[in-house]
Amino acid sequence: MNVRNPAAQLKQRAQRFGFVVLLQPDRPSGWTALVRPSGTGLIDPVEVTAPTREEAIELAGRVFEQQLVAHLVDLLEGGSVDVPSWEPGVVWDDHVERLFGLVRANGLDA
Repeated sequence: MNVRNPAAQLKQRAQRFGFVVLLQPDRPSGWTALVRPSGTGLIDPVEVTAPTREEAIELAGRVFEQQLVAHLVDLLEGGSVDVPSWEPGVVWDDHVERLFGLVRANGLDA
């Protein structure tokens, strides 16, 4: 992933998990970011605004992580699969990968 382009990095990560992140200037107030699951479903995006592009990317990243984990937990619970808790000392990304792996292993739609 390109560390020099955090927007591209976030968009790639979101796409991998079936989400879309859009960034757009929102003059004069700053930047707007929209985060939503990709696909054809009519799901309203979560919108965040920030005074700078960098702050909008950071906020969108947090919203994406929250949306992703909520989505994965919903899928696991809907499939009657035990949802593992995050454990201190475990890297957050590893926990998300574990949830995603459980969704796929149980044939649930991610």
